[in-house]
Amino acid sequence: MADERADEPRYFTAQEHGEIFEKEYHHNLRRSTARRNEDGSLTVFQAYELLLNPHNLDDLHFFGLKAAAAGYRSVIGPVALEVIPPPWESPKPRVSVNFILEAPANQPEQQLKSIREEIDERHRLSDKLRDQAKAVAPKGNRAPGMISHLAFEGKIREISDINTLPDEALIGAWGVTSRGIPILRAFATQYFSTPEQSQ
Repeated sequence: MADERADEPRYFTAQEHGEIFEKEYHHNLRRSTARRNEDGSLTVFQAYELLLNPHNLDDLHFFGLKAAAAGYRSVIGPVALEVIPPPWESPKPRVSVNFILEAPANQPEQQLKSIREEIDERHRLSDKLRDQAKAVAPKGNRAPGMISHLAFEGKIREISDINTLPDEALIGAWGVTSRGIPILRAFATQYFSTPEQSQ
C-alpha cells in the first residue's frame, strides 16, 4: 500500500531550519554573548543586522520566518535606523534593521566559543584592513569604509583580493554599490596590487 504521506509537503526540522538560518545569515551576525544559568546551561544572545529597502520588506519577512522556524526568540527589536547613502550612489531609502535574538537552547558550549572567536576575528580583520587603507587613502576617499565592510563580511582577507572578485561578490557587501566598485578597484590597484596583478 502506498504511503499516504508521500504527496504531503516536506517540512524541515528545527535543526535543519537552524542550519539553513546560520548558513544564510552568518555574515549578518554582529555580536554574540551568553548567560550562565543556575542549572549550568547557557542562554545565548545574538545581534543581527539587515540592510533593507523599506519599500521591499521580503528580506525582513524571510529573516523573521526563518529565525522563528529555527527556534530563535526575539529579545529586542526590530530596531530600524536610517542609513545615509554614500556620495557615490544616488539617494535611495535604506534602513539598518537590528535584532537581538535568543538562540535555541542546548547549543554546544564549544560551538558558542567558536562563534564568538569567529566574530572577534572578523572585527579584528575589518579594523586592520580599514587602518591599512586609511594610512594611504587621499582625503575624502571612501574606499577604507567599503574595505572595512568587505573584510567583516568575509569577502576579502587582503585589500589586494578586491581585484580578484567579480562585481557581484563585492556589491553583496554592506555599503558597497555598483558606483563604489570603480573606486574600490582603482584604490586597490594603485596602493595594494600584488606583482602578479600589476602585470
